[in-house]
Amino acid sequence: MGKVFKIFLVATLRDKLTMFWSVLFPIALLLILGQFIDSSRYHRQLLGTVTGMGILFLGLYTIGFEVLMNRKAGIYKLLRITPFRSWQLMIASCLSKTFFVLISSYLTILIGAFVFDVRVNPSGVLFLLPVLFLGTLGFMFLGFTIGNLARLEPQVNVLANLIGMPMLFISNGYYNISNGPVLFERLAKINPFEHFIRLISMFIRGDFSGIWSPLSVIVLFTILSIFPAVLTFRWDPEQPFRLNVR
Repeated sequence: MGKVFKIFLVATLRDKLTMFWSVLFPIALLLILGQFIDSSRYHRQLLGTVTGMGILFLGLYTIGFEVLMNRKAGIYKLLRITPFRSWQLMIASCLSKTFFVLISSYLTILIGAFVFDVRVNPSGVLFLLPVLFLGTLGFMFLGFTIGNLARLEPQVNVLANLIGMPMLFISNGYYNISNGPVLFERLAKINPFEHFIRLISMFIRGDFSGIWSPLSVIVLFTILSIFPAVLTFRWDPEQPFRLNVR
């Protein structure tokens, strides 16, 4: 498994989509949106939202496209003859990108804190690591499911948009969801992205009160997201869709 991890890690460092969604996109968005309102509270909230948004989009879009491309290129077909099971392949792939995403997430936080003079809690930022780790894995497994179900590139876009856009807009990321329809406010309570960015913002400011509820949602989301990713995995592009048990 170590060799496969190294292969995926090298591929990650060369992947332009990973670089864009995990580094360039969140930093550029942070610097642009941070100019609109001169408020430390706004900047702190924006910092958490942009960090989480980069992870969300990388998980859904980058992983979705990568899974489809690898399957069409026959990479998974070659790996099928090895003792590796589908879940081991997914773990190796996700961990190789998670390592890079964690570094880029902390880079985004440091840049935001420096440019907008956002006060961050050192211990909170340190304890944020497992939250970022769990959230990244959860959204990446979701991306695997998208790539498994799609047969063409446009289908990845459609599926990622159908899942990612509601997560983004039914949250308190860029506005107060309580000012919207009651239905949106209720849906936000079960939206993993809402709880994810809430935890990021709480840890950045060092507020550890009330973290267990959103943290339990993220843990549950990450665990549940593994099952559809494994069950829908296809080694061969010509393989008919059926639940996978290997």
